[in-house]
Amino acid sequence: MKILLTFLLALAAPAFAAEPSPLTATVKLTHIAKDNWRADFEFSEPVEKLELSYTGTSYRQQAWHIRTPGVALQRHGDDELLVASEPVRRLSVDVDLFLPYGEKSYTPMDRYSDGGTDVYLGFFDGRAIVGGKPRPLLIRFALQPLPGEHAVAPPDNPQLPDMYAYFGPRQPIEGAASKLIVDPATPAWAQEVLRTTTDRVSAFYTQSLGRPLVFSPLVMVAMGDLTRPGYSVKGGAIGYQVVYRMEGAQITADTPDGRARLAHVVAHELAHIWQSSVKQGGIGEGPAWVHEGGAEALATAALRDSGIVSAEQSSAMVRKLVEECIALKESTDGYRGTYSCGFKRHVDSGIAPVVLWTRMMNLSEQSGRSYSPTMFEQAARQ
Repeated sequence: MKILLTFLLALAAPAFAAEPSPLTATVKLTHIAKDNWRADFEFSEPVEKLELSYTGTSYRQQAWHIRTPGVALQRHGDDELLVASEPVRRLSVDVDLFLPYGEKSYTPMDRYSDGGTDVYLGFFDGRAIVGGKPRPLLIRFALQPLPGEHAVAPPDNPQLPDMYAYFGPRQPIEGAASKLIVDPATPAWAQEVLRTTTDRVSAFYTQSLGRPLVFSPLVMVAMGDLTRPGYSVKGGAIGYQVVYRMEGAQITADTPDGRARLAHVVAHELAHIWQSSVKQGGIGEGPAWVHEGGAEALATAALRDSGIVSAEQSSAMVRKLVEECIALKESTDGYRGTYSCGFKRHVDSGIAPVVLWTRMMNLSEQSGRSYSPTMFEQAARQ
């Protein structure tokens, strides 16, 4: 019976459509002038269309200028495509500086006070249409800076195009656990917090989660408007990178509260780096409260146990998150609820964050499944 079943399965196999093979491409991104870049695509096969990733913004409509005759940028609802009148192996696009902040997507570009620029490479990614059929696209990037400047690329991994490239006068500074490109306008106290928190929290996660990273994250810090009122630190963990943007007049003042707030953002984003350091599975499309609340729980533990914040500051962080969640009626549906109420669910589990997330990462890696509420409950019961 086993032999017969195997034979029947073999006969049935051709009835299932095979996954389309990836189409490879290179994109040479050249900094051609202070505020202009050129993206030259070369595909391994002629393509009819390129269905672009990260749509829903005005970036391409405003900043992209197609140089290749017969190729047009088209928008259909939320979809954006590069469409060729005849299949093409090569196409070229000029790209202008575009600095509006991305509220619903990644920020396309961020500029440093000395003219350096981060350029998000994910906007050049997409899915190729060949012979009327979609094909996954694997892109390798080559960067060409202006004379006298540097281009810092992410690791050469076509599976991970969604990272920033840096063009500018600065070179990465080697830290104990990372490489840093820091805007020269960053206040001295903030540079110190960024370096020390990154090093100490990385050491904490390595030891407590039992997972040393196989790469050194590239930390990129750009400063915004330091004259506007307030204090704003936005951060994001993307592939092998952590990207920050800081602005507001209060950033210039060195205060205990300012240091604690910046350290919290750093520890949170580094937690995402570790959450993603599994061979398969990891962060997926499931409810965000699982990984965002987990990052909050890991961050508060790391800051406390590394001695970066005082016991009083740690208690205040925990209390603020719990009180926020209660005010939200313990709902994880809204944006802030994914953080504060996700955190509270971790607290309510009664399991130390590093223990719970060691289990979560093992479960995800072993099964290949993304983090989920079901996995969270399973890890809490172990």
